[in-house]
Amino acid sequence: MAADNDRTVAAARRFADVALRATLEVVDRRRSAVTLRGALEPSLIDMVRVLAQTSVRGRALGAAALGPVHVRMVDEANAEIFGTYSRGPRVFAVAGRVTSSGNPAAWRVTSLRL
Repeated sequence: MAADNDRTVAAARRFADVALRATLEVVDRRRSAVTLRGALEPSLIDMVRVLAQTSVRGRALGAAALGPVHVRMVDEANAEIFGTYSRGPRVFAVAGRVTSSGNPAAWRVTSLRL
């Protein structure tokens, strides 16, 4: 059981890292919001698209650089994710929730706070 949990946490962390990096790239206008399909809930993609079109705190400081991403499993299919990203000398928080549809490779961001 512990090995299965370790694999689940590792899969959630890998997914969260990739999804958050892609999200920050969309906010920075370095990537299209279309690339978030499948990784984020549709309502979150719309939110990120709006952020990319509006003024974002610290954008003038440079591109966002994601720091370490942490994962806390809520249950077998849900995890809370949190970490930081920086823009120039400033550090910002990021948090959210990811859910698996039963397939360990099929995670999706269901909640996001930038």
